[in-house]
Amino acid sequence: MELNQKPWTIDHIRQEMDFYKTGRPDLADLMDLYEQLFAIEAEYLPKIEMDVDFLDDEDIPAKIQAGEVLMDAGKLKVDAGLFKEILESMAAVIVETNPDFEEPLERLIDYPDLNVDTAGENPLFIKNLLKFNTQYFTKVAELIDLNSDVMFFLIYHAISPFMEKASYPFRDKINYQQWQKTFCPVCGRKPGMAFIRADDGQNVLQCQVCRTQWVYPRATCLVCGNFNNDTYKYIYDEADAAHRVYVCDSCKKYTKSTDCRAYDRDVDLEVEDLATLVLDYVAKQRGYEPGGRVTFAVKLEMPEGDNEPEMPEEITVD
Repeated sequence: MELNQKPWTIDHIRQEMDFYKTGRPDLADLMDLYEQLFAIEAEYLPKIEMDVDFLDDEDIPAKIQAGEVLMDAGKLKVDAGLFKEILESMAAVIVETNPDFEEPLERLIDYPDLNVDTAGENPLFIKNLLKFNTQYFTKVAELIDLNSDVMFFLIYHAISPFMEKASYPFRDKINYQQWQKTFCPVCGRKPGMAFIRADDGQNVLQCQVCRTQWVYPRATCLVCGNFNNDTYKYIYDEADAAHRVYVCDSCKKYTKSTDCRAYDRDVDLEVEDLATLVLDYVAKQRGYEPGGRVTFAVKLEMPEGDNEPEMPEEITVD
């Protein structure tokens, strides 16, 4: 099975954001912030070079069949200078939105473990980021007095273009029929959101870090793999049936999905994530936690002036 994943472009993201901002002006500020972050990624993506020759093509089928991720993050070499430039640019966007973060973000940029002069080795900061060592970054956040949610949001966005570039050589070499896991076949991270493909109804996930897409059973929890329809269900607003939040009573997590069969256009899942914040709110109110990362600046409160929509009880996944 081939996915023929289309590369994202900043022009398409802006088009999708404009579509939603027209109907939801309350989301305009958050959309504008993300647009600036995506523009930074788009600017730097062509400048990034990633060497992934540590895995031979002939070894890929065996690793996929064994359920092993393809990318050995410990062998990736990240251009520390470019990473720091991206981090600084993104931090400036955050500070423009919330000046209270200026001093702790300056301490982050100057953090000793980000020293770019490491004799060809990844700085300690980047080594831990490639391993997604949350304990390390929680400690860094404490030391520099930075909100940990802001820390994780920023560093994941800063490393994303490097991981995405590293994923490109692998994507068209994967037998996706053999990979129906809850984590990315390339880098091993969790999906941020899912969509039901318009042409064939396949449920497609997208990695929240490297943006690789893969197919996954629709009636199965994206976090824990639970497929019991007594404990894995979905909620939706009858006025917007294309957007659903799937809730799992086994792991008490939720994930969101867009049914593209309702549209005559390609969607961008990261924009869809922003456009469906009300579903985060509803799921959180019912006692579920996000299965992926939480969107920056979202306190899981209703946007000002909104009322919680009337939503039915959980519906069995079909």
